[in-house]
Amino acid sequence: MFVLYSLTFITMLSGVLLLMASGPEWLGDIAGVLACVAIPLHMFVQLRGAYALSVFSALWRTLALLLGCSLVLGVFLMLVVLLGVAV
Repeated sequence: MFVLYSLTFITMLSGVLLLMASGPEWLGDIAGVLACVAIPLHMFVQLRGAYALSVFSALWRTLALLLGCSLVLGVFLMLVVLLGVAV
């Protein structure tokens, strides 16, 4: 259930952020800040609640999860670029 809730939240947040970014410039700035704050905060709260973790335990797991997600995203983007160059 953890993954389903996380994917649903991120998908809904992405839609809202895209709508905000297509508006005035100040609204796009708020969308950028919201994206940087809301995703890690959501991961922390969901890890803490779903697994009944302490604050410290949820915090280090959130940081590890963010690091893992960043690495996977970087590898994915590199593969997309490499596939684009190869074609």
